[in-house]
Amino acid sequence: MNLKKFKKESDSVYSLYIKKLTLNNESVLFLPRDLSNKIAKITIEELHIHGKGYIAQSVRSNVNIVRHKGEVGLKEYFEDLIPRAEKGKDGERVNHERAKSGDGDKGRDGKDGKNGRSGISGIKELNLDINIASFGQLDVVLVGESGGHGGNGSDGQGGSHAECDRNRGANGGHGGNGGQGGFPGSVGAINITWQSDLPLITTGQIPFGLNVRQYAGLAGNPGNGGAGGSGGDSVRCGLWKRSGGNPGEPGRIGTSLRGGGDYIFFGRVGDVSIINKDMQ
Repeated sequence: MNLKKFKKESDSVYSLYIKKLTLNNESVLFLPRDLSNKIAKITIEELHIHGKGYIAQSVRSNVNIVRHKGEVGLKEYFEDLIPRAEKGKDGERVNHERAKSGDGDKGRDGKDGKNGRSGISGIKELNLDINIASFGQLDVVLVGESGGHGGNGSDGQGGSHAECDRNRGANGGHGGNGGQGGFPGSVGAINITWQSDLPLITTGQIPFGLNVRQYAGLAGNPGNGGAGGSGGDSVRCGLWKRSGGNPGEPGRIGTSLRGGGDYIFFGRVGDVSIINKDMQ
């Protein structure tokens, strides 16, 4: 489904009317990626669910996470299944041939890694107004995008070696700093209003078989700093000695979005509201 099927009510609000929708055999109605950070209002006059179906939005239309495959709660589940934004570019590699001996040249500093791209957020607010004609199980799922990992800094260049009739050994170049990991994408609120003439579909506000799942993205990991270049070697010149250079400082790890802790930083998750029209 693409955004052209929706009516544009404003720059941030889009609506869609579906007269009849049938979902069966694990089929998925994927809402367009272009609804990210927008309000979507969807009315389904006649909804038929045979077995299990899904109404979902995911940046990469990832069927596996929508269909709930994997060990939920494990970090690896989110790392493997939630889409992740592009990693920041690693720092450009400087000349790794040592600076020319005897010239006293400090090694060139490494280049900094670029920041990871921020994750794309899901729908800001999903409003579903549905009339249930036949029902099995329906999952409504929103999936954000994780931030890209920061790029790694490149290594510094080694300093020039000492020579007796020229210079002492030069210092090595400093390593480039790592890039910051990207901010995680959020997922918005889900508001469902429904009604049905089916008997025994509910004893309250929520119909049996309706599940809501929201997966915000994870923050990207910071990039590592590059190693400092080695200092130039010293040299003995008869009774005296020309000293060598000092190694360059290693680059800093990228700024962490986790406040220095080990906890996993997720994007924001919106509220959920489910209302039975017959009980209003």
